[in-house]
Amino acid sequence: MILRQPFHLARGFISLFIYSCLLSVWQLSAQPNRVGDYQSLIYQLEQQLKQAKTKPERALLYSQLGDAHFANQELIEAGQHFAKALRLARQLDNSHILSHVLNNKGNLHSVHLEDEQALQAYGEALALAIQNQDVLAQVQILGNRLRLQLRRENKQAIPNLWQHLSRIIQQLPAEKQPYYQINWAYLGLEIYHFSPDLLALSDLSPTLEQLAEQGGDKRSRSQAYGLLGQIQLEEKNYAEAEKSSQQAAFFAQEQLDLLYYWQWQHAGILKAQGHYKAAESSYRRALANLQPVRQQMTQGRRDALDIFIERIRPVYFDLAALLLEQAKTTLIDRKQQLLLRRARNTIELLKIAELEDYFQDQCVAEAKARRPDDLVLEKDTAVLYPIMLKDRTILLLQTHTGIEQIELDVSYHDLNQTALGFHYNLQNSASNRFINEAKQLYQWLITPIKPSLVKADIKTLLLVPDGALRLIPLAALYNPDAHQFLISEYAVAITPSLQLTDIRPLSRPNLKILVNGLSQSVQEFTELPNVPAEVDSIGSLFNNSQVLMNQDFSLDRFSEHLQQNPYEIVHVASHGQFNRDPRKTFLLTHDDKLTMNKLEQLLNMSKQQDRAIELLTLSACQTAVGDDRAALGLAGVAIKAGARSALASLWFVNDAATSELVVRFYQKIQKQGLSKAEALRAAQQELLAQRMFRHPAYWAAFILIGNWL
Repeated sequence: MILRQPFHLARGFISLFIYSCLLSVWQLSAQPNRVGDYQSLIYQLEQQLKQAKTKPERALLYSQLGDAHFANQELIEAGQHFAKALRLARQLDNSHILSHVLNNKGNLHSVHLEDEQALQAYGEALALAIQNQDVLAQVQILGNRLRLQLRRENKQAIPNLWQHLSRIIQQLPAEKQPYYQINWAYLGLEIYHFSPDLLALSDLSPTLEQLAEQGGDKRSRSQAYGLLGQIQLEEKNYAEAEKSSQQAAFFAQEQLDLLYYWQWQHAGILKAQGHYKAAESSYRRALANLQPVRQQMTQGRRDALDIFIERIRPVYFDLAALLLEQAKTTLIDRKQQLLLRRARNTIELLKIAELEDYFQDQCVAEAKARRPDDLVLEKDTAVLYPIMLKDRTILLLQTHTGIEQIELDVSYHDLNQTALGFHYNLQNSASNRFINEAKQLYQWLITPIKPSLVKADIKTLLLVPDGALRLIPLAALYNPDAHQFLISEYAVAITPSLQLTDIRPLSRPNLKILVNGLSQSVQEFTELPNVPAEVDSIGSLFNNSQVLMNQDFSLDRFSEHLQQNPYEIVHVASHGQFNRDPRKTFLLTHDDKLTMNKLEQLLNMSKQQDRAIELLTLSACQTAVGDDRAALGLAGVAIKAGARSALASLWFVNDAATSELVVRFYQKIQKQGLSKAEALRAAQQELLAQRMFRHPAYWAAFILIGNWL
């Protein structure tokens, strides 16, 4: 498994191939330092469009604008510009522009998984490019078409497309060939991974050897040597793989986006040979060089998540796995604990990187100085890190007695798919189909650690989730032996990072709360009829409360109150959504949409007035369905907004159940003095006890994020 991973990660580079085909006006792969600077490009093209005098010029500019919007994840705008470009190009009967536009339309259809429309557009675009004898356009279209067939796992279509692409690249001008031959080799590796019988690695080696020796610029030579190293690694020719990887790193000294990658590859080669100390050093050098360019690699990219999963996340996981492997074999307890802490700290660094990547800023940077080793957990609290590797899962459990690891024979795919199935089935209150996944996840995640939880007398379980585990409520896992939900055994909470969690008890005297509610149907969102009663009930629980309802819950009034008054609790009962794109994440006010950046600014104003925001409650929000990247935004909302805790829902919950649950939650905090995790548990158990709300679709969606005290 270790040996195959660098090949699997070549997919990240394939995305560069696709984008080089998309952005003919911007050689993205050749200028990695400019990745994501699409807003500037869009502005320039819009200015050129205003000055364009001829239809051919306007058609091409519309197509290029569509390119830029497409790469900037703005698919609606991209489609609109492509439609205008296509209409003009057909009016003009301009085959060159039409070929360009149709290729782009094919890319857009492909992203929307409209495969037949994509293939039709690519087919027409390719026919025009052949008619025009436009070799470069043919290479671009064939590359996109081949990538689509790879995604469709169409073994019949791939060989002919690959042979056609290989022939056409040879017809390119000599100065362009190295760049496209490198991308051709990356694509070849992906074909090999999909099905080794379709392509022999020896078919790639001669071209790569030639490029490595005389491939032109340093970047091309670096990539050629690195790909040779991957082939040699696959063939278990470790000595040659190591030499090639070192040569790749040598030519990438000034290009950190390549340098870290080859250092990472070199670490894998060393690890495969059992040279653990040298491998750890190489992994750490890779991470050090990745850090300055990490955000540039994903900023503004439609495929940002793919790049993060395939080229960034595994560097951290590989280092953690190496440390865990060493911890497993050592017999000295002190050394074992040291290795386990270092592995946990590496995962913590990954969690910070994930949040920074999602929000595309350094919103969590100032908290990095707080090391996990400096955090003292209560004796009745445990932290669970599920580390989902390709072929296995490692549970890292931290209690007051130390850290232990449990290895499961459960692949990333199996755990992820089960979590996704649980997420979908759990939301259907008319069905109990969720129960099989609830039992399976309990047996995978809880049963192996149960003896340690019992021994340490744990009352609260804190999850640091990964992948699709961000989409599930831990409270609804089901113990098949005791015939009860996990919420009957433990209070639960989640955090995207223990290192970023401000752990301190709730400051209870004279809690001041700002309660905001929107029950009316505005901005095409449905009404929420139970919100007025929810707002009134919550307001009456606190002596120091301020209520903004419907028209009063405007963006200006909300801003004004946060600027003028320090609040410990901010409650928002309104529609909202967490999207995979943070720019499309919002809370609905009566007159506007409150973005996460604006919320952060406003809550920081309140935080500067003597008291921190203890709790941010979002009682009618939801994540984009089935999207763990959107759930990452939900998990990070407390950190982004500058609050110590957040209470929010993973899906849109029945309005009456929501109101009852959050009111009971506040009652437990205000009148019974329970911790936030205990208060949520008690409120959920009370809903579970009611016949009309006993299905977890009603009570399990709410999760406590961050500080659980």
